Amino acid sequence: MIRYPLDISVPFIGENAKKYLNECIDSNFVSSVGPFVKKFEESLANLLEIDSELLTTTNSGTSALHLALLASGIKKDDLVIIPSYTFIATPNAISIAGGIPWIIDINPKTCTINTNLIKEELENKTIKKNGFTYHKKLNKRVFGIIPVHVFGFPPDLDQVTKIGKDFNLKIISDAAGGLGSFYKNKSLGQSIDHGIISFNGNKIITTGGGGLFFSKNFELVNKVRHLASTARKTLDYIHDELGFNYRISNLHAALGLSQVECFEMILSKKLKIKQLYLKNFEDNKNIQFIEPEEFGKSSNWLNAIMIKKNKSFEINEFLSFMHQRKINIRHYWRPIHLQPPYLKCPRSIQNISSNIFSRIIVLPSSANINNEEINYVTDNILSYLNR
Repeated sequence: MIRYPLDISVPFIGENAKKYLNECIDSNFVSSVGPFVKKFEESLANLLEIDSELLTTTNSGTSALHLALLASGIKKDDLVIIPSYTFIATPNAISIAGGIPWIIDINPKTCTINTNLIKEELENKTIKKNGFTYHKKLNKRVFGIIPVHVFGFPPDLDQVTKIGKDFNLKIISDAAGGLGSFYKNKSLGQSIDHGIISFNGNKIITTGGGGLFFSKNFELVNKVRHLASTARKTLDYIHDELGFNYRISNLHAALGLSQVECFEMILSKKLKIKQLYLKNFEDNKNIQFIEPEEFGKSSNWLNAIMIKKNKSFEINEFLSFMHQRKINIRHYWRPIHLQPPYLKCPRSIQNISSNIFSRIIVLPSSANINNEEINYVTDNILSYLNR
């Protein structure tokens, strides 16, 4: 049975969600104070295979990234390297923190940041002064790199880390959709020194709205936690610096805990969805499935394909074709260098992202999508391409 319309990513709500939310309401713990915040953080620590003191929740992934940058020492007009193909929250967090995105093109196979191009840009366009790296033309300090887990899988983290050490740059991973991914057989919490996760409604697990910062540096986590709590130092309302009201609520954490309890089941469902899509598209030479390199394992949060150069393919016509059939496929991310707020930002050549973003299609990937619905999606895509 096909349940119309078919959306990209609908939350899977576990059986304990209503129970936990009702507990919040019955106890009046509905704001940032309440037992579910601690329980949720402890459950996430288990998933990430880290100590619960090495993470802190926030009200969004953007907030977590903003505070991670501030706590790490970003200064006004510092440059931060990001991939061109990412959600706009990545550069927005940099801008809110006072920095400037430096936009680097992507790997055509994975759509993750091109690490060779990062190195090339830094070697050709920067100099080292007083222990820091500066952009020669702009005379601005290069603060760090934000590698992004695109579609739920990692870029080459070892290469990014090496570049960071060579040029004295901070590395903060935007793993917004990366929960459940692996890098060289290491879990997300073990493969990254500092990173953020999002629990937005379309992510692999959701709190409705929420995020997480985690780090191997306890002092950094504590700093983020402090800033997220309006930098309140004492019970008599002494705030020792500019802070933010970025804490997650007990209500959101309660929903999150019920999601963590379903996490392994959701991961299993997501893998089966991917496998069926792969099987359905395996004989079509016009379609490239976007997958991680051999060193990475995806959470399969979303499934994405790229339509290879095909004169008959026109994205808006294709979208209209699918929408008429009640399949809500839509445009996905427009590269950052093409976004109005970031047109003047420094960037590398953009040969890849400029040419493929309008051919990237994100497939309906909700955990509760059934085989008949997946077959319906693929049949219609193939029908359009084979006209």
